[in-house]
Amino acid sequence: MRTLTLKNVPDDVYEALKALALRNRRSLNQEAILRLSDVGTTDEPGAVLERIDRHRNELAARGVWTTPEEVEALIDADRP
Repeated sequence: MRTLTLKNVPDDVYEALKALALRNRRSLNQEAILRLSDVGTTDEPGAVLERIDRHRNELAARGVWTTPEEVEALIDADRP
């Protein structure tokens, strides 16, 4: 594996990434790798479904389960 060093990261970007890592119970490094891994994907349906499956599996490994109805309710709650 390679090592990547980032310099001059804006404070707001760093703090947002740090907050995401804390919320997702990941290290800052793990969160950055996850976010960067999404950069190379396209919005083609197959790629989107693969990302969804990967995230679903990560949640399941942590014991977090949601039903399709719960997801739909969360989406609807975010709509005006």
